Amino acid sequence: MPRLFVSVDLPPPLEPKVRDIQSHLRGTRADLSFTKPEQAHLTMKFVGNTPEEHLGEVSDAVDEAAAAVEPFEVELGGTGVFPSRDYVSVVWVGVRKGVEGLTRLHEELERRTVSRGLADEAEHDYVPHVTLARMQSGRGKSEVLKFVDELEDVTLGSFEASRLRLKSSVLRDSGSVHDTVYEAELG
Repeated sequence: MPRLFVSVDLPPPLEPKVRDIQSHLRGTRADLSFTKPEQAHLTMKFVGNTPEEHLGEVSDAVDEAAAAVEPFEVELGGTGVFPSRDYVSVVWVGVRKGVEGLTRLHEELERRTVSRGLADEAEHDYVPHVTLARMQSGRGKSEVLKFVDELEDVTLGSFEASRLRLKSSVLRDSGSVHDTVYEAELG
């Protein structure tokens, strides 16, 4: 039973920029696990464990959501943490431009997957971001917060969001491995 999510992937030219920003974090004593730069993405909807026989329905939901939104420009920049500065779980790069388009895509996916009984409704507000790293413990939290403060104005780059990808995620000792199961063009 594959574990699925829907994403807008970062284009390959942004991979070195993700790697550069991560290198600043690697210099800390923080207990972090890093996202693979080649897998950097904006999660649009986490679908979860899905029986194989429902893949067609999920793909249909992706098609419908993609058709409802025209391609748009995304600019990535600024850094932050989830869920809060008191308890850091995720270190991320945010979205400066394209939040409206990403939010609309998320809402379209949410509506179409939930109405089919394929996923639960999101329990929190959608905040588009690219995960750089996850904190494994509280060690080095102050250094992570210093990183976030120092790089709050960083710009990662821009690209056109023009397709949605349905991905499977397999957890391995070396980290998650993401494979594209289906993709759909926007508009």
